[in-house]
Amino acid sequence: MFSGNRIPYVLRPQECCFLRKHDTSNAFTLLLLLLCFLLVFQGLHAQSGHHSIDIEHIQSDSLFQSSQRIHVLTLKGNWRKHMNIGIFQPKQGLSKTSEIGLANDAVAAINGSFFNRKSGTGVVYLESEGVPLAQTVSGDLDFLQNGAIRITHSGEIHISEAQQDVFYRNSSKEAFVLVSGPLLLKKGKAEVLENHPFVTNRHPRTCICQTPSELKFIVVDGRSTVAHGMCLSELQKFLMGIGCVDALNLDGGGSSTLWSAKNGIINIPSDKNGERPVSSAILILED
Repeated sequence: MFSGNRIPYVLRPQECCFLRKHDTSNAFTLLLLLLCFLLVFQGLHAQSGHHSIDIEHIQSDSLFQSSQRIHVLTLKGNWRKHMNIGIFQPKQGLSKTSEIGLANDAVAAINGSFFNRKSGTGVVYLESEGVPLAQTVSGDLDFLQNGAIRITHSGEIHISEAQQDVFYRNSSKEAFVLVSGPLLLKKGKAEVLENHPFVTNRHPRTCICQTPSELKFIVVDGRSTVAHGMCLSELQKFLMGIGCVDALNLDGGGSSTLWSAKNGIINIPSDKNGERPVSSAILILED
């Protein structure tokens, strides 16, 4: 069932409240799922090289009646005293998440938002160090642009509903802005999702979330026999289960990448050639 040296991970009671609050129509099924989850859901803690960063690898062969491999990087404690978050794009074209991290001397990085692979340009609003670098392109998938992560000049992080590009261009409060979507959680409640294959099919996923005291970078592996990926409703349930309050979906699929300077690529990207070049990345930086 499992291989390697793994440390059991058990959900705390307060992390299980979403079963009562959000899934009462399937309470019995989800209770059985939770029992399986507690039996086979395990994690491996990795050394991140920084006492404020915890990296956990989670593997289960029964979560959501599927095989799942999940990677969670958590910023904990007083991390804001010596680290900050930035959003950057390559100087030209597309670059791998790890390359963007290395170019900016980052501690860790996760891939950012959506882009056009042919043109090599982002298709959602991106503002980096107060400078607008990409604008939102409207189309048939506008629901993928309904959320944003905003970082103020003082380092405050906000995950919320997206505004029009002009709002951010005219605002002097933000140092970094990245539009993405869909917005998954808002104030502890699951957002209503579109009935679209992007949402309902299982894929590798990348997301960022806030708990009352922590910031989490999460990648779900997929498109393999040992990692099926998640649909977005499954991702919402998982995020609520680990205590997330606000959460935003980022670009997934072959783009899903979690990297740290000490450990390299933390997840297993689904593209056959490995890590995919992307148009943006969210970085953890030391002050």
